[in-house]
Amino acid sequence: MLESGKFLLSASRLPSATVDRVPNSGTPPRKVPAAGQVLDLSSSEVKYRQAPLRLSVERVRLDISGWYAGGWVWLEGYELDADGHAISWQQALVDVAAIERDAERS
Repeated sequence: MLESGKFLLSASRLPSATVDRVPNSGTPPRKVPAAGQVLDLSSSEVKYRQAPLRLSVERVRLDISGWYAGGWVWLEGYELDADGHAISWQQALVDVAAIERDAERS
């Protein structure tokens, strides 16, 4: 118990994520974007997001992407507005198929 009736929940009591997550197998994502690459992603291609995302990739987090069996990649970068201006820093769990699709269009 913390203070005046407030309880601290252990991690084991928190709800599990809905992403297909396996013990970190070290399986790298099938495809990763290059730093500076701009991705136009639909809401279905980004976990935990309800709106499309235009992301200028700054960093690929391979250290935690191994938890998603090669199908998802954790990215960090700037969300861009319609004019290409950075509006906020974002972290996004992105479906690798979206990156593969973007590479085919280029």
